[in-house]
Amino acid sequence: MSDFERSSVDEAEEGDDDAATSQRQCVDCGALAPSTRTLHTLISSKHGWRLERVAQADGSHAFDWRCPRCWLFHRHRKTP
Repeated sequence: MSDFERSSVDEAEEGDDDAATSQRQCVDCGALAPSTRTLHTLISSKHGWRLERVAQADGSHAFDWRCPRCWLFHRHRKTP
């Protein structure tokens, strides 16, 4: 189970309002995400972090967090 899945399961069991999340880091620049009470807060319009599910060669999936600046560059690289 990935760190994201593990923390999501923990939050679901404890309740979003009470669970503190682990520190997230941008996969491109290494910036640390601001501390929040839930993972949903990071992807809100206030913080603008993005989470992308990426297929791995072995068929599993990884989850990449990107800060708003890196997401903008990443999105434009993927767009033809």
